[in-house]
Amino acid sequence: MPAYFGPWRVVSAQPVPPEVLGQARKLVGGMLHVGGIPKRQWQLEDGTTIHALIVNGVPKVTITQPGGAANPQLTTAELWLPRGFVVTPASSAAPRGAGLPVVQKDDDAYAVDNLEPGLDMARWTSGGPHGQVLLSLDEDAGYPPKFVQATPVHYSPDGPSAALPADYDSRPAPRRATWQAYRPRYTDFVSHYGVDPTEARRTMFDAVNAYRSDNAVAKAYLMPRGFYRPAEVLSYLMTVGGLAEGGYPQGYQTTAERLAKDGPWSEHAAAELVAVGGTPAQVIEAWQGGHAADVLLHPADHTPVFADVGYSAGNWVLTTEPRADWIMAGRRSFQSSDAQLPPISWDGPPSLNLGWTTFPITFHDRSIWSPPPLVVDGKFWLSYANSTYGSRPAIGPNVYCRGRVLGTVPSGGFVLGVGVAVVEESDDQPAVDRLMAIAYHPDENATLDMATQGMMAVAHVW
Repeated sequence: MPAYFGPWRVVSAQPVPPEVLGQARKLVGGMLHVGGIPKRQWQLEDGTTIHALIVNGVPKVTITQPGGAANPQLTTAELWLPRGFVVTPASSAAPRGAGLPVVQKDDDAYAVDNLEPGLDMARWTSGGPHGQVLLSLDEDAGYPPKFVQATPVHYSPDGPSAALPADYDSRPAPRRATWQAYRPRYTDFVSHYGVDPTEARRTMFDAVNAYRSDNAVAKAYLMPRGFYRPAEVLSYLMTVGGLAEGGYPQGYQTTAERLAKDGPWSEHAAAELVAVGGTPAQVIEAWQGGHAADVLLHPADHTPVFADVGYSAGNWVLTTEPRADWIMAGRRSFQSSDAQLPPISWDGPPSLNLGWTTFPITFHDRSIWSPPPLVVDGKFWLSYANSTYGSRPAIGPNVYCRGRVLGTVPSGGFVLGVGVAVVEESDDQPAVDRLMAIAYHPDENATLDMATQGMMAVAHVW
């Protein structure tokens, strides 16, 4: 029976042994090999049940194991999924808010007081980026418990050793009766497996910032707490699977896939570097040329950048991620009537009744004047000032959910409106909550006669 190695979704409350994943791949492979059986179930000798369902061509596998300990691996309940809304506090001393860099209390950049400076405005730099504050009823705003570090999933070439649960948000309902305010917190490096010492990654991070300072580029910041650690995960992939990307699990086989887990955070792309062996000083010296040097100094403008360092059994990984905001939220939002669905948001103007984009245009002399394009260099021409840092586009390409990018309109489109269509459960598929977006695509409107049709007459539904 041929095993299945394409994209799939595995649901389990416990870590799944590789041999059980192998049986699940054989079950799915057999279903597809004989013509696409939509549903099938196996029970193994130890009592483990494997239930497979083909939904819109994508296998969903639910694995139930008898007894066993709770899953010690990374779960969605431990990821930072904030509930609430975002404000930017300002004062006479900081009229544009206060953000990075953190004002250090001592020389130890990795001390808890410097990683978690709290709400005291004096601990933040006036006018600096990332000055947003999350207001939430949630206990600890969805962060993992203070003294518990979520262990990243340790992958093998056969797939993940543990599966994420099906629930998008398994936290209990908010228990606080009053709103609480939270600023970002930052994470030190943590050793999970004994081959990834914390001190080695600290030394590399400090060496990267020393090189950036020597080249008059702003220092990189440690990753915000609760976020995906791309360099850390890739270093484990390299330890298990080597440098051959094709041997990595689905969704982690290319740089773009590995660095897009938290979505596109700014106009700059995230980047990664890898090296095998050597001390931090030797690796930095080897990287000082060509593309590698560009990544070390990425980005060269004022956009704040977060750096992550991965080190496992001699494998070094550096990732740089420019982020214009530490928490993402658009100006417009949608809340489904289904209370179990989270709110979603996007960047959009206060109203879609935009006369300057939809009304026909009168040309007095077409030979000497033509209307400016709505999109310039991939960005919508109109933007709104951000009281903390720069500006945000009036219309953007991303859909946000609880502080992160949930999705991006394909083919260079811009979001006009978003909603969720609920597809009821049937005999051959479970209930599906389908995200739908109305989008503006410049190329679809390029051939319009703007004198009679306007500049935004054609919309696309995704």
